[in-house]
Amino acid sequence: MKRYRPFGCEFEFSTEWDEAVPIIKSVIPKRNLRVERDYVKTENNRTWWHLKTDGSTDIELATPISKLSDLPNICRIIMKLSRDLKVTSNDGFHVHVSAKDVDVRLLMIYWSRCENAIFSLVNKQRFINDLCKKIASSFKKGMSELMKVADDHHSALSCCYYEDRKTVEFRVAEGTRDWEFIEAWVHFCVAFVDYCKKADPIKMLTEKGFRISVNKMFDDIKLPRKYVTELLARSKRINNAPKSNAPLAGKPRSSCKRLDQVRLLNGAPTYANYDYRPYYIEGL
Repeated sequence: MKRYRPFGCEFEFSTEWDEAVPIIKSVIPKRNLRVERDYVKTENNRTWWHLKTDGSTDIELATPISKLSDLPNICRIIMKLSRDLKVTSNDGFHVHVSAKDVDVRLLMIYWSRCENAIFSLVNKQRFINDLCKKIASSFKKGMSELMKVADDHHSALSCCYYEDRKTVEFRVAEGTRDWEFIEAWVHFCVAFVDYCKKADPIKMLTEKGFRISVNKMFDDIKLPRKYVTELLARSKRINNAPKSNAPLAGKPRSSCKRLDQVRLLNGAPTYANYDYRPYYIEGL
């Protein structure tokens, strides 16, 4: 099913400003990039990427307002930047999704039902991160309390920009340079909001078993199977791997080869060349 819902991504990196700026300028053409040293809101960026400082890490790079057909280009840019920019546990990967045609209360209720399943898809360190706080427990105190908590900018699903921009922000995912995860996660966020546009509120509140499993969630939102496979496989890799085999998030990749973080029985990693041909923006 084709999805046309607009979205925007924010990528956080732990690379100092003076080092990061020339790297990013070498990948994104000047006419498509706005650089502002202070932290400022990203607004109306329909044609430009926005580089700025961030209070929780070193830098934040925001994409233009995009549609799913733009994802290959976004992935290509992040893939090129990943050779030189660091990602650590301080960093997040946030997705803003247009929800102007969705009852945000219904969206927050469904999130509350799915929150445990969603957190199972990301690094365990995010479970206790104050920059992506869980909100589901607040629903026990009523709808008004849930919306109050969701209005916090640092909630796992935040609606603090909903009044101004009619968008919600998915803050759960950790910082990443993995284009396959970026692609799957954005499709998930868009599909999640799409589902809530047409969901039955009575069924959502009365269906047996308030908490739902990750597989039930994927069935509900009709996420394409290839993205389901990527999200579940990645979750298993990063959360079940022995500590000695865990991915080293802070180490930049040294070549255009991707290290599949899948460990064989003998402990050796497998490698695969990128087989990806996204479209290109002019000048890249």
